[in-house]
Amino acid sequence: MNSSSQFIDVANQTISNQLSLTAIPKRISYASREIWELQNRLTHRAHRTIDATLNHPRFRAAYDFLLLREAAGESLGESGEWWTVYQFGDTTQRDELLEQLPNTRRKRRRKRRSSASNNSD
Repeated sequence: MNSSSQFIDVANQTISNQLSLTAIPKRISYASREIWELQNRLTHRAHRTIDATLNHPRFRAAYDFLLLREAAGESLGESGEWWTVYQFGDTTQRDELLEQLPNTRRKRRRKRRSSASNNSD
């Protein structure tokens, strides 16, 4: 299980535990889950998700939560500073920040040959 899945599982467990003590409207619990799920995108930046993350309706809340986590001492690799510069920067600054990101494209898988083509007589 990767760290983002673990984070989401802990968030869901936290909400479940709190629901036994306090009535939380679904609109609030859904918003909380969205903000927690955005934390992974904010800390693990990838070229293809930057603009979608920035334009997400709950971006500002997730960004504020990220800054709060950093202020509390959690080591997040200066993600808060990166997003601050990116969202308020001009096109040139944004392009420079994107160029600094590692290229993490996944290798494409080749399709397997069908067994019928291998066994032709």
